[in-house]
Amino acid sequence: MFITSTHPIFYNSLLLLDRVKALIAPDEPLTPALLYVGVASLSGSILARNRSVFTRFLLPPTFFLLSFKYFLPKTTQNVSEYAGSLEEEHFPSLAQKHAVAIAHSHMTWERVRASGISGRDKVQGGLGSAARKVQELTGLKVHEALGRDAVEKSEEALQSGKDAATAEARQPGGKAVEEKGEEGRRKV
Repeated sequence: MFITSTHPIFYNSLLLLDRVKALIAPDEPLTPALLYVGVASLSGSILARNRSVFTRFLLPPTFFLLSFKYFLPKTTQNVSEYAGSLEEEHFPSLAQKHAVAIAHSHMTWERVRASGISGRDKVQGGLGSAARKVQELTGLKVHEALGRDAVEKSEEALQSGKDAATAEARQPGGKAVEEKGEEGRRKV
């Protein structure tokens, strides 16, 4: 039995080759990138050699996927889009659960990121107040050495400019009225 160009095996193999060629990004060099991916995958296998079964099972594919994403990002994107389209076509309920899981992971990431930013701001505020206290007690110019003095002065100037503009907008004549309070003179 000879395989001709009209044979179904030949036709299916051509379709498969066309699909693979369509997934590969034309602007990414495959030769060094695929070698790097292979080396990274084998490195995962070597690192997991004397570990538990769980680690030996998970480390090589993890290294493969991470290196594939790093060295061939556009091809990875094309492959994941194709896998997503197959999932939606053949397993729609699984695709819906997958979309929900992705949305939840994005929300969790944003919450963690927001918590990290607020924590960083609290730490910076605490360090700034500690530096001011050290500066008051010792007379050392710690605030200037940290480079925070210029930033605070510019922020204070911006804030006072906004306060003055707000006060002028509140007065009927457009002029700010000064009144004497307990802290001294301030603009209203």
